[in-house]
Amino acid sequence: DDLMSFVQKVQQGLNTDFDPEDTEQLIAAMTYIRDVRRRTDAIDHMWEPLRGTVALLRKYGISVPEATTELIESAPQKWENAKKATVNAREALGPLQALQAEKIKDEVDDFAERVDGFVRAFHDEAPFAFES
Repeated sequence: DDLMSFVQKVQQGLNTDFDPEDTEQLIAAMTYIRDVRRRTDAIDHMWEPLRGTVALLRKYGISVPEATTELIESAPQKWENAKKATVNAREALGPLQALQAEKIKDEVDDFAERVDGFVRAFHDEAPFAFES
């Protein structure tokens, strides 16, 4: 259930139109992409052991709820769809990331200019200047 809620959250977060001005949305989407990348290896390798567990339980006469069986059968496809959504989102977010990087660079340049102006003003009007 935790995995399915994660997959649903990822798909909802990534299957939207991204606003170039919305940095919060960009950060959230990048976070989903990172989370999927982090969990990919573990999740990709868990399907066969789960199927094997269900088969073993059935072999020894232990019933497995139909909902569980359906979930195990449908979950890999949903996971693959979530991974595809991250690839598509990564492609869509590339230009937006570049745009945000450019904005940050401009803000840093503006800040550096203000600091330089402050330093010049401080040296010109230094409070510790000795006047004779």
